[in-house]
Amino acid sequence: MAFNSPLFMLFIAVCAAIHGALPQRAQNPFLLAASMVCYFWAAPQYGVLLLGTVSLVYFGARWIDQAQDTPVRRRRMWLVIAPLLAVLGLFKYFNFFMGSAGSLLGWFGIAWQPPVLGWILPLGISFYTFQAIGYCADVSGRKMLPERNFVDFALFISFFPQIMSGPIGRAGELLPQYKRHRPFVYGETLYGLRRFLLGLFKKTVVADGLGLLVDAAYAQLRDYSGAVLLFAAFGYAVQLYFDFAGYTDMAVGAARLFGIKLRENFLAPYFASDPAGFWSRWHISLTSWLRDYIYIPLGGNRRGFPRKLFNIALVFLISGLWHGASWRFVAWGGLHAFARVGQELLRRCRPPKAPGHGFAAILGAAGMFCFAAFGFVLFRAASFADAAYLWGAMFRLGGEAEQFSALWASASPGITLGRTYTLLYFGLLGFSLLLAFWFDLRLARSVGRRDGTPLLEPLGGIRPRAVRWLAYWYMALSSLLFLFIVKTAAQNAVSFIYFGF
Repeated sequence: MAFNSPLFMLFIAVCAAIHGALPQRAQNPFLLAASMVCYFWAAPQYGVLLLGTVSLVYFGARWIDQAQDTPVRRRRMWLVIAPLLAVLGLFKYFNFFMGSAGSLLGWFGIAWQPPVLGWILPLGISFYTFQAIGYCADVSGRKMLPERNFVDFALFISFFPQIMSGPIGRAGELLPQYKRHRPFVYGETLYGLRRFLLGLFKKTVVADGLGLLVDAAYAQLRDYSGAVLLFAAFGYAVQLYFDFAGYTDMAVGAARLFGIKLRENFLAPYFASDPAGFWSRWHISLTSWLRDYIYIPLGGNRRGFPRKLFNIALVFLISGLWHGASWRFVAWGGLHAFARVGQELLRRCRPPKAPGHGFAAILGAAGMFCFAAFGFVLFRAASFADAAYLWGAMFRLGGEAEQFSALWASASPGITLGRTYTLLYFGLLGFSLLLAFWFDLRLARSVGRRDGTPLLEPLGGIRPRAVRWLAYWYMALSSLLFLFIVKTAAQNAVSFIYFGF
């Protein structure tokens, strides 16, 4: 039941209407039942795995809290999270490590055929596992007491707007919200609908619209060169961002229909002018999780400068491996580790300057975007060889007109509306891209400093009112149009990219 499907929209509308009319004691059981229906619908074979995780962590956290000594609590915490890491490793990393071991033995002349598991990665396992681990760590560190109500805790782990791809929630933020009554509130519902529409627009128009062309380029990568490959690299970076940011907007909006506030996950990261700024804005829930539960426990910056650099590099390598079981993702993490360590070394050599403005800020943001886009090639390319080819061939200019014509023909099979359709498609896509970036800037500038809660929604403050309603109608109609276009060209609905991570 994908977020961008009519079935999900009908499902969430019915659930929100029922939820708002229920008394407090019935709201959480109803939401938990809806979450289980949603998850079992999407991944029925792994619903039992989710229930096992919920039960293990619920009882395990209470066992951790019973210990009075910190070392005992810490040992118990590791005993509880070890099965979580083992399950995640088995499903996500077993084939990767076995294949790597086979390749390593092959270098020494030892022939060994590693076993291969044909299991499908359980949907959302990386996200809800990290959420569960964070909860165990908070209980172990006495930052919170273990939750006694099983239904409330199960809802914290499995709340359906966020279980598939986050944002990775914190128990201290979410559990108190599940404890209170959440009646229908007009303002909250309106905010949720607007935010959901914005996410749908980002996903279906910008991400999927670009995705038709980007996927066609990567499918026949060695047939292209020059500007087409530059477009593929930059286009995928924009596609990836608006795909995931669109999901987050839809998740935040859907949660607000039930009176739940999820944390923000993106704050216009492509306008950051340096690596530290980029990572304070990109996938914020993962970045802060890695900081709080890996970087700081390793010593953070409290054990000297060399140890600080090591901790930074290790966190980025873990982040790369979290995104995917491939050396390409580890290399991507290493690339950003190199950038962040380099930034810290430069700061060590010279005092940090005040944030740049005007042309300097634009130049820094452009350079950071190029760096991020070239790195994301490792996400999308099928192999290191393909990534190396793209990096090497993107500057071999010549024959761009013919190549773009061939790319467009392969991207839109069966759509033969001619020149008018082509101009309409690219006109809507280009305008929508500018509009989406503008909305992102509005949201980033309106976020409170202390808790990350938006002070102004990206749509609600548009004046005059007629322009605001024109924006609503444009987003709704263009989303419907691109849903039809993408489904016609791709022959099926396009899933969210981060579902695979």
